[in-house]
Amino acid sequence: MKHVSQSLFIVAATALIYFLGFQLNFRLFTELESSFGVNWIFIPSGIRLAAVLLAGWLGALGIVLGSFIIVLVNYDVPLSIFSIGTALISGLSPLFARRVAITYLRLDPELSNIKTTGLLGLASLFAVISASAHQLWFSVFERNNDLLQDTFIMAFGDLAGTLIVLFSLELVIMALRKIGPRS
Repeated sequence: MKHVSQSLFIVAATALIYFLGFQLNFRLFTELESSFGVNWIFIPSGIRLAAVLLAGWLGALGIVLGSFIIVLVNYDVPLSIFSIGTALISGLSPLFARRVAITYLRLDPELSNIKTTGLLGLASLFAVISASAHQLWFSVFERNNDLLQDTFIMAFGDLAGTLIVLFSLELVIMALRKIGPRS
């Protein structure tokens, strides 16, 4: 029972953090939106990848749940095939990027020895995968203006947001290590 409640907590906390990150990004960077769902800076993208790196499939599930909540709160769009697919892409693309990085880039699954260059490579891979999947999905529903341009801008925005979040987390972890337990 403890495992189930811990899992539910991780999913709910991830959904809440993702939702709040989206709201913050919406308030700070609305002027930098190029077209529907395409931002030059997208902080929630970093939350997606961090959630999956830290919590695996539970993080991905939290991102999917958070995406559903975002659709219901921010857009005048009912739950539909489009919103369900978009939420699934949001949660599954970082899982896919992580798997590709572990398999082909030899990323340590435990992230115990990841360096700055590894984070940059993983963030870049994730940004390309996420933006490509989202924009292909958006094109099916005619939600983008120019597939290639929107994919490039979204990948750039996802990379910028991901780097901001990952390097902020890295700074927090380094600070916590310095103030860690003292003997």
